[in-house]
Amino acid sequence: MSNSDKIAEFLMLSTILGVVLGLFFSQALFPNQILSPADHVFASPFFNSTASPDFVRPSNVLLFDQVYQFTPWRYFSWQTLNQGELPLWNPYSSSGTPFVATMQSAVFYPLNLLLTPFPLEQYFLISAFLRLFITGISCYYLAIYYSLSPMSALVSSISFMLCGYLIVWLGHPQSNVAIWLPLSILLTEMMIQTQHKVKLIRLTALLALITGIQISGGHLATSFNIILTLILYWIIRSAFYSQAVPTFKTSQKSLAEFVEASSPSTGSGDGGRSIFLELPQNRSWRAKFVHYLLPISVALSLGISLGSIQLIPFFEWFPLSAEIHRRDIVDWHITLFDTGLWRELLKLPLFLFPNLYNNPTWNDHLYWPFLPWSNYNESTTYIGIFPLILAVVALLTSWRSQPLVRTWAFIALVSFGRIFHLPPFDWLNQLPILDAGSPDRLRLILSFSLSVLAGFGMQKLWHFKDTKINILIDLNPNSPQKDIPFSHRNLAWNNAQKIWLGGCLFIVSMGLLIGLSGNLILPMYQEQIITYGQTRVDRIIAVRGDSLQHPAEHYYTQVEDMVAGLLAVFRVTNVVMYLPILWGLTGLFYLFMLRRGNKLRINTPVDPNKLEIQNLLRYSIVWVIVLDLVSFGYDYNPTISAEQFYPSTTISQRLTEDQSLFRMTALRQDLIPDAHIMFGLSDVRGLDLPIHWYKQYVNLIPERIPWLHYGLIFDDVDSPLLRVLNLKYVVAGKPDKLVNNEHVTNIEQIDELYLAELKTVTPRAFMVYETIISPNDDHTTELLQQEPEAVFRRVILAETTSEWEKFLNLMSPAESISDSAPPSLEQPTETKVVNLTYQPNHSSWQVRTPQAGYLFLSDAYYPGWWAEVNGHPTKIYRANLAFRAIYLPPGEHTVNFRFQPLSFYLGGGISVMALGLILALLAWSAREFREYSL
Repeated sequence: MSNSDKIAEFLMLSTILGVVLGLFFSQALFPNQILSPADHVFASPFFNSTASPDFVRPSNVLLFDQVYQFTPWRYFSWQTLNQGELPLWNPYSSSGTPFVATMQSAVFYPLNLLLTPFPLEQYFLISAFLRLFITGISCYYLAIYYSLSPMSALVSSISFMLCGYLIVWLGHPQSNVAIWLPLSILLTEMMIQTQHKVKLIRLTALLALITGIQISGGHLATSFNIILTLILYWIIRSAFYSQAVPTFKTSQKSLAEFVEASSPSTGSGDGGRSIFLELPQNRSWRAKFVHYLLPISVALSLGISLGSIQLIPFFEWFPLSAEIHRRDIVDWHITLFDTGLWRELLKLPLFLFPNLYNNPTWNDHLYWPFLPWSNYNESTTYIGIFPLILAVVALLTSWRSQPLVRTWAFIALVSFGRIFHLPPFDWLNQLPILDAGSPDRLRLILSFSLSVLAGFGMQKLWHFKDTKINILIDLNPNSPQKDIPFSHRNLAWNNAQKIWLGGCLFIVSMGLLIGLSGNLILPMYQEQIITYGQTRVDRIIAVRGDSLQHPAEHYYTQVEDMVAGLLAVFRVTNVVMYLPILWGLTGLFYLFMLRRGNKLRINTPVDPNKLEIQNLLRYSIVWVIVLDLVSFGYDYNPTISAEQFYPSTTISQRLTEDQSLFRMTALRQDLIPDAHIMFGLSDVRGLDLPIHWYKQYVNLIPERIPWLHYGLIFDDVDSPLLRVLNLKYVVAGKPDKLVNNEHVTNIEQIDELYLAELKTVTPRAFMVYETIISPNDDHTTELLQQEPEAVFRRVILAETTSEWEKFLNLMSPAESISDSAPPSLEQPTETKVVNLTYQPNHSSWQVRTPQAGYLFLSDAYYPGWWAEVNGHPTKIYRANLAFRAIYLPPGEHTVNFRFQPLSFYLGGGISVMALGLILALLAWSAREFREYSL
């Protein structure tokens, strides 16, 4: 294939994928539209006044995390980078949190960095388009490398590009990582096949680069699953190739020529089985190690090193996070049989009918999944009706003859078994490290495996060459096969047709059964379902008491609305629910037309028009798959107008006009964190996994409300433990908590909310002269609970006791102006603390104190913060369980705090060295072997 042909093929493929994605994102292409589910904010009282009159409920209630986590974090990262700073620390939530270290911020993800100069409103569409495009084009070329025809490759490409997993997680960091799976597999396969050392080095460097990129995507569990899949794929394929390798050995043959030589149009068209030769059996173990084990080890090691800029800060943060302390870590053991297996098996119909258990975008009623122990995002494995049938075709017709089919069938089987907790695969889920992840996320691997298999099924069922060869046989009167019917000349092709027929009939039958059951049987149990739902409400009320946002009757009414919604999804008028029936009937039509078109008679001229129509039918299958997947995910990631994108409210304007250094909060869910980040407001609450010490501290506040395990909200602000955190403003939907609080003043009703100001606002930093050295956190907790009012005059300093904290302190300044606590003194009247600058990663303070004491800063304590007093480093103590304090002698002082975590710089240094080595390998291989094109 010439360069011009390759360019033309790439442009044609890009055009097709671009048209498909343009159709999928058509709503967001209009001016003044943003690809975002941010209309979710209008469900909270804070934004009620800005909601449109026709707003009833969010477009997709399950995209909560996108609205209150990922979008605010992306805004903070985008804003900070455009200001020329690195967003290492987030000062706006939970009194400060490490930003890069939590991984999901994905600060250094190349696509995020590339789109930083663009307006934030354009970022979401461009990013989503590019990510899906990368997925589609890399999956296509992987299928082409497998010697599939372009149409078969396109089936694999589109079915994975628009599969359920990628669509439901499109706005989450999972998709940042998942899109690199096809390209990683392609590079791995090329490494296995190549016998050229220079090319092997180049491919190793490229795989390392892609591995590092996907690690920077922000979801370590997905990265881990992909790496495990690469290793498993490498083991299986290397086992096959240890007996057979590609025949080409000349450095003069390009990859494009090799692929073309083994493609269906010129080669066997069976996925590359004809391109292998037997190797000598006396290969040394060293040669096998160098070829099969060393490259993948080097590639993954280099890739992980490249991702160190986020990995090492994460591994520092995770032991200090509340998440690791929340998890029940017990002695490891294996449960031989999961008694909850039946719950997982009930999700099997979702392969065919993804909306069977309701869809969160159907907003006529409140969303409630028919399976209450799961939700739509965690359950979907939809890749389209035709691709799923084609995957079954590949499995049943090519299992014995095609090693690639066996490879992906085995990977799909392992993923399927782990997802649905089938023994013995479920035992893998319980192994150390593997038990930290969610098996549900393996739907990525299963979806990809099935999409690849769909390409092989397409090759088997709709193969051009089979048709052309049989036409030539029928037209040749001297052919010895002329008396054999067409359907019997290729038994595998005939079997593939039977499987296709059976699959289509099964889908149609299942759809009719679902319709009858949902409309005739389910309504008979309506009252029982309502009772079950209201019982769940009672259990929640028993746990959370009066901390709920609404009275019990409100939730009872919601249950009735939800059950009405469950019944409504099965109505015949809900066309989307029953679309798989349409695709099944369409498949039957295609099979009828294909068989009719192949009934060629001997000595009968071939009608070119009929042959062209038959070819058009084949190509139209791709567009039926497109329509299927677009109709499935079209509304899942909603579009809103620019005016609806976190609109400014009267209260947000009032708060942003206050230029002083303060924190605010809202009661209950009247303003859900972290939406305040969009307005540059600092809150004592947060919707990120908090630092362990801060979570411990917040749990001491009586007004803390049980909520999400990673979210913090309060019912009141009466506690001194809360008021000491520089709290100035409180927003509430009801005035009762504010009116009855003696510490609150200036209560003002604005729109439908109430804004109050605290009578006494504690500064962000202040001097204290009474200290206690606490031997452990339990003792500190006890002191804070016994006398919470003492936080305004006393500081409790933590004595380093944990081994992890001791290790981290080795990287902190060991020298201190004074390692002993000063004596307790009365509060001097001449003390003055003035803030000079306050930025995310640094702050400066001018302090005057007539006596020795401690400067207490109500910012969260975390390793990596450094302090200087008059230009000299000093030690930062962990104070009052979760905050910072430094010792100051009498006099005037300039105090600087800087966040420069050694974990970040160490990780960054390793990443830079890894990137340099990767680029050097790529440059060397290109210079050494220019004519051997990738």
